[in-house]
Amino acid sequence: MKWSNHLLLVVIFGISLQTYAQVSAQLNANSGLPENTGQCLLQDAQGYIWIGTQNGLARYDGQSFKVLKEADGLSSNQIEKLYLIDDHKLLIGTRNGLDLYDTYTETLLHFIPDTQQSYEANWFCSLGAKGDTIYASTFYGLHILTQDLKPLSFFPNQNQSERLWTSVYKDPNSNELWYLSNGQLYLVQNNFLKPVLDTEKRVLSLLSLGDSLLLGTEEKLLIYNKAATALSPCSWCPEDLSFILDMKKGGHEELWFATRNGAYSYQDGNWQWYHSKATGENKISHSLVLSILEDHQGQVWLGTGQGINLIDPRKRKFQRWSELYKGPEYASFKNIEVLFYDQNHRLWVGASDGLQCYERNDLGHWQAIPLAPPFRERSFNIDFITQASDGSMYIGTSGGALYRGNMDSWDLLYDGDDHKQLRGICFAQDKGALWLGYSDGLLYWTEEKGIVPLKGLPKIPVVQMEILEGELWIGSAKGLFRIDTSNLAWKQYQAGPKGSIPNSLVTDFSFDGKSYWFSSFGGGIYQYHPAKNTFKVIGESEGLVNANVWSLYFDSLGRLWSSTDGGISVYDTAIGEFHSFNSRDGLNFDDFSMNAHCQDSAHCYYFGNPEGITVFDPLAVFPDTSVALPSLREVWVDYEASPQHLSQALSTGRLEMRPTYTSLDLFFSGFNFRDPQLEWEFKLDDAAWRSFEGGRLSLGRPSPGSYKLQIRNRNKDGFSAPKPYLIEWLVIPAFYETWWFRIGLFLTLILLSAGLIFIYNRRQFLKRIQQLETEQKVHQERERISQDLHDHVGAHLSRIASDLDLMELKLKKQVVWEEGLDQLVDTRNYTSETIRLLRDTIWAIDKDDYSIEQFAEKIEAFLEQYLADYLPWTFKKDLSFKRSLSSREALNLLRILQEATQNMLKYSQANNFQVKLYGREALILEIKDDGLGFQDLGLETESYGLKNMKARATEIGAEYEIDSTNGVKIKVRLKAH
Repeated sequence: MKWSNHLLLVVIFGISLQTYAQVSAQLNANSGLPENTGQCLLQDAQGYIWIGTQNGLARYDGQSFKVLKEADGLSSNQIEKLYLIDDHKLLIGTRNGLDLYDTYTETLLHFIPDTQQSYEANWFCSLGAKGDTIYASTFYGLHILTQDLKPLSFFPNQNQSERLWTSVYKDPNSNELWYLSNGQLYLVQNNFLKPVLDTEKRVLSLLSLGDSLLLGTEEKLLIYNKAATALSPCSWCPEDLSFILDMKKGGHEELWFATRNGAYSYQDGNWQWYHSKATGENKISHSLVLSILEDHQGQVWLGTGQGINLIDPRKRKFQRWSELYKGPEYASFKNIEVLFYDQNHRLWVGASDGLQCYERNDLGHWQAIPLAPPFRERSFNIDFITQASDGSMYIGTSGGALYRGNMDSWDLLYDGDDHKQLRGICFAQDKGALWLGYSDGLLYWTEEKGIVPLKGLPKIPVVQMEILEGELWIGSAKGLFRIDTSNLAWKQYQAGPKGSIPNSLVTDFSFDGKSYWFSSFGGGIYQYHPAKNTFKVIGESEGLVNANVWSLYFDSLGRLWSSTDGGISVYDTAIGEFHSFNSRDGLNFDDFSMNAHCQDSAHCYYFGNPEGITVFDPLAVFPDTSVALPSLREVWVDYEASPQHLSQALSTGRLEMRPTYTSLDLFFSGFNFRDPQLEWEFKLDDAAWRSFEGGRLSLGRPSPGSYKLQIRNRNKDGFSAPKPYLIEWLVIPAFYETWWFRIGLFLTLILLSAGLIFIYNRRQFLKRIQQLETEQKVHQERERISQDLHDHVGAHLSRIASDLDLMELKLKKQVVWEEGLDQLVDTRNYTSETIRLLRDTIWAIDKDDYSIEQFAEKIEAFLEQYLADYLPWTFKKDLSFKRSLSSREALNLLRILQEATQNMLKYSQANNFQVKLYGREALILEIKDDGLGFQDLGLETESYGLKNMKARATEIGAEYEIDSTNGVKIKVRLKAH
């Protein structure tokens, strides 16, 4: 970019932070500096401010100083230059050698070119670094060194007998390294010097700016265009800008110059001069300014001959037009009705007494531009100003007239035709066509036809209007109207208690990509959601300073700014909160005007009212978001400072706590030089954040292990540092907490436990042997009883059954009474049943438990024996049940089956009989016939047999269900556990 183009951008950039800067603090020997001369300034990665003086090197943390001198190892107390390498290595140029100070380990390395202590040979004027190489210049030439200050090469000056001012500069954008020696400019390439330019001047400082290189000399500022290889004096600099000792470019693109006649700042074409004889905001302690530094928060530090001056660009939030305008007084400074910022970066001001246009001069000051008739006379009451894409200006007056033109000529497009107050102008899609919003109706004007009738639209008295997303929105006394400009289809949103919005007097419009926003007179702010077709009202109950709202502007952070009749409100749409400003915060007046607002190309806002214009940058006003990273500055172990632990923590990111330590205190700095009072929080690993006071974190000894310790801070506005400070906290275990001790102790406990377990198991084994012997005897006795029952009782019952069978045969051959015969048959059947039941009992008690397979075989054998001669039967089985059955469970389930089978044969008249045994989590025995149910037979469901089956199920903890709706279905469910 050519310098002229760059300058043009700077000129048109608008009002920014620099115009608000003022001296806010001073540091000197009374504050703790070792000496008042601020020879050089630097801020390291931790946030410390390093100040080189003529009596030592001082480190400032916002509250106190730490000073290094020759007694601490420095080559000289007279510090000339400072340069930072690898974030924590400080290169120190003194008048008697070059030092490298590691701020983590607090160790020093030295390089002394001339051991004979030659004044010119050892005085280091300028420092720089590129890659792993250090470049340091003295009055005798350029030294090229390694990072541990070992010499690589030396380029002497042409005249060794003359003291020559030298300078080293690294371009932060191109990474080029430049070297100046008595006006001769070199480009350092591959550690060789390439001659570029002979300035024929004594150059004191260098600064890169786009494609140009600024050269500060004793006489003036020179600009070297690298592309054109041309050198020229600065045409936009003040005449008294000379003897430029240091130059810096700030984060907001402002330029700073340190001279023997004070400090100069330049931005947007506006110069500020800070010197000792100034009054008010620009006064500094001394006009000899030696060095400049912009810290991490954007504050500017000036090193002078009488201390350090701190300039805060954010100190003043609002600025009045009278402070910016440098021309003759003009009545339009008050009663502002309309403000408009055009494409040519000019500001148009419509007031109750006429129209005026302003632009910046070469120095960046606003000056009035003469306007051609009819606006040369200040008799027009201006109501509206806008600009077309071709640059033409359109002016509407309170008399209804519409003018088009520029500064040189104006045409009357429409005289208003008895319409009153032209309150809005919108450009239609048709070329040369306009929507004109009058206080008594909406009109459509074209270049060819003039006013064109609008068919199908109601008469809409316009208060304000705007085209959003291709649609024309109009706020009026009859409601809020939304008009499709392509076909004139319209929709009306009624105002009032039962309407969509409380007030239709809309004063401004905005669209954030998702929602439409409207400001209103008396109703506050409305947010319209197109998808839901609903309005959300945001008013005084939500924190809006006043319900009469005139403007809506979204800043780059998504906050909504509004001028009202009670001041300026900013609405944080993310959290739904307001913050407001009034005259106590610096506004010129609290009551603003409807159309008196605009935004310039630098995104600064202009709000007008009866008392003039207020100008401000929204990002500089609210709130203070700049919070420096936390930094560890001291470590105390058992209440004593430990530089070794501090060095370990800074260099490795790890902090060790040995077994003998009982406490650990960590001291942190936030380096918030605007407001050192910070709130502090910490957390270990993933635990919750906890607060601590004053930046001092006191920690006891936790369990041994590795912890992730995080620390963060917040300023008074509640903003935290971009990321927390992270350190690994390693708590080293004592010998009794080590793994080998614990393993040894564990093995000892295992052996001891094993012995105890062996003794216990042996005793249990002996008890088990006794128990098994007892169980064997019980089992043998059980077998004997079963055998006796089978051999003796069974034999006797079998004999009775046989005798009864014989008697039955004999009686059948003789004529006897039938009742006696039936009795004999019953006796035989009963005896047979008794034998069968006895055998089932013997089967059940013969074992402690039975598998599902064994139980299924028993069921199948029973059905085969009992039903084979009577009716068809089926037995379905699923043997996936997880456990075996106890003898008691098996016997009770078998008895339920037998009882159900017997009932079926006696009563149901069934043709089929079905038994199922299945289930995995529970064993289900299901018995079903297709005969008559109990109700059909006239039987009681609470009969003895049924009660008996239910009782047996309850005895073994099973669920019992019976259903006689269609035949009889019995289900017994035995749980697995």
